[in-house]
Amino acid sequence: MQLYSPYSSAKWLLQFRQTKQCGLISQIPKMISSMQEAVPLISKQLEEARIKAEEWRIQRELEHAIYLEKKRIDREKEACSASRTELKSIMAQWTEDKRLEQFFHQAESDAVTLDEQQKVQVMECLQLVRQFLSEDTAVERLLKWKTPKERLDNWNKK
Repeated sequence: MQLYSPYSSAKWLLQFRQTKQCGLISQIPKMISSMQEAVPLISKQLEEARIKAEEWRIQRELEHAIYLEKKRIDREKEACSASRTELKSIMAQWTEDKRLEQFFHQAESDAVTLDEQQKVQVMECLQLVRQFLSEDTAVERLLKWKTPKERLDNWNKK
């Protein structure tokens, strides 16, 4: 016969064998006393297992909190980088827009010196160029630009 702890975290096992000289029935008092003696040991093992499980849980929670903090920091860095990159692009677009405005202004000024037919052709051509190049201006893009905080808020909503 085998006696053991019913708890997986408590390792207690005792075997009793029936022999010709000693039957199992005669060993019942010894079995009972062995079980009574094992109670403190099993209780101690259960408490140790509970403490270890609690330590393990706390460690996992700590690791999870560290992971979440790193993830938050990475998202903040990513949001700042994306905002900075977009802002630099807007600045470059702004320079290009100003250059185009200067081109159109100068072309219109130069067209004044041409005869009426050429002047009309140049103005029509400039109109077509404006339509062809009509896309978001730097100002329109600046109005759509998002701060790092706005980006984080949008990411957190998803």
